[in-house]
Amino acid sequence: MEKRYQYYAFISCSRKDEKWAKVVATNMANQPVADVKYCPECGAKATKTAKFCSECGGRF
Repeated sequence: MEKRYQYYAFISCSRKDEKWAKVVATNMANQPVADVKYCPECGAKATKTAKFCSECGGRF
């Protein structure tokens, strides 16, 4: 089962997190961009260019 999270990023203003932020940024830069996205209303999978959900009609 694919994990889905409510948030895509965590922003910290603490200098203690600077080293960890660089590690995370490097790892994120190496990840491929997904060709799909998920409807925030019903969770249905859609193409990344879709403007509306084909299941519930919700707007992206």
